[in-house]
Amino acid sequence: RQFDQCIKMLIKNEIKQVNDYGAFKVLHTEHPVTHQFQIPFNGKKIKAKLKGKIDRIDKTSKGLRILDYKTGYFQKSDVKIDSYDTLFNKEKALQLVFYAYLFLKENKSINSVSSGIISIKNPRSNKLMFESNKNQLISREIITIFESKLIDLIRSMNNDEFKFEHNLNSKYCLMC
Repeated sequence: RQFDQCIKMLIKNEIKQVNDYGAFKVLHTEHPVTHQFQIPFNGKKIKAKLKGKIDRIDKTSKGLRILDYKTGYFQKSDVKIDSYDTLFNKEKALQLVFYAYLFLKENKSINSVSSGIISIKNPRSNKLMFESNKNQLISREIITIFESKLIDLIRSMNNDEFKFEHNLNSKYCLMC
């Protein structure tokens, strides 16, 4: 019952957004994206292969928009950062920039995209778009910064002292 109400609200929001901002075209759904590169490490090169699956890619009057559907409850604060130094501490913001990174790496002719979440449990929020310093576009300059930080993270993981631990504060979807 609650899920039905959430879906109805999401559809209502989509219609309102089309009426307010104009039509958009869904270009892709469940779109796989990958990127491979070499990371210099201790005189060797480590091959890194990154991949993801983007739920939806739209063409709008403002450009391309990447959307990720989430069954959980998320808020604007989950996808907003003040500095790229804090990006890796915000799981959902990180995922949105990661998808933009993979997409822009595959599509060299595209200079920027916006990226957001549609939170099924928070239908009033409509689309929660990634934002950094009031800017919603993820540009090639930003993915260069992201890649540098990503390489640093991968290098730090290639260390015997690095420990992978389960995050006990994770919020799991009640419908899964």
